[in-house]
Amino acid sequence: CTLLTMRCLRDAFRKLLSRTVVEGDGQLEVMRKKIALMLNGFIMMSSIVVYPEVKLTAAAGCVLGGVASLIGIVYLLIRRRCGMLYWECLGLSWSIAIVCIDYYNLTMSLSRMWPLFVVLIDMVHLLRLPPRSRNSLLIFVLCWLLLTSIESTARFGFYDLPGTVSQSQRADFVCSCENLPCPDAPGIAIAIFLGYVLVFLVDFAVTSFFARELYDKHARLEAAIDVAQEISIHLAAFDLDSARDLLNRSTDQLPQKYTEAITTILNNLFLYRPYLPDAILPTPTHRSAEPSPVVGAGNPPGLTTSTATLV
Repeated sequence: CTLLTMRCLRDAFRKLLSRTVVEGDGQLEVMRKKIALMLNGFIMMSSIVVYPEVKLTAAAGCVLGGVASLIGIVYLLIRRRCGMLYWECLGLSWSIAIVCIDYYNLTMSLSRMWPLFVVLIDMVHLLRLPPRSRNSLLIFVLCWLLLTSIESTARFGFYDLPGTVSQSQRADFVCSCENLPCPDAPGIAIAIFLGYVLVFLVDFAVTSFFARELYDKHARLEAAIDVAQEISIHLAAFDLDSARDLLNRSTDQLPQKYTEAITTILNNLFLYRPYLPDAILPTPTHRSAEPSPVVGAGNPPGLTTSTATLV
């Protein structure tokens, strides 16, 4: 049943994603839409599961998070785009929802929910949102942690705001069970588990993405350096044919501007080679030989085979 459910969810996710992706979307835009669908769907379902088990600010947080995620999915399906304003609005709604749930858990001595902010921070980096989003979220989380830390020590009344759980209700909830520690309601236990799993898996996925991109970029850079070094060695020895063959085989490993520059140099050297002494060439060449072309480029501006002359 679990495998069947996961397969159905996967198929539904793919159908939704296919309706949001449009022609011309780059890799980053497709990744943003995938993350938007996954996060919105997860938060909406979690809110539905948790809502019956919580009260007051936690219930308000579930409603806010679930409604914001539902609006996010509908907007994505209709407009088929998720710009910076889309993510900033979702991030603000989710941040307020996390604070509401975390506040309720604080007053009831339950597990904290502020680690969910780690997911939002990871999303800001992964989606390459503007620095203002990252800085605003960072300041918001630090202020919230500072406020709750001061309240835990000074108890200036932040836990006793109007509309929160009274002291007697709080004591009954925490200490009314016979076997301590008191068991959590099933919905609350599921919510705590899902929160931990979300933080762990999202952080793992984001870290893996960055590590994979870093390793791939490093491998491409090393390959480009090796190819450029071999081409430079052939050019220094005036072995133009070998340099040309290596360049044609390695165009996908080299930066475009470097390939264009080396192509121009090779074209010029092929034009000059018939007029150079055989002593500086690796093998004897015929003066009447035509220049060997380099794939993907012509002669440099102002220099053609028929007009090239060396006095």
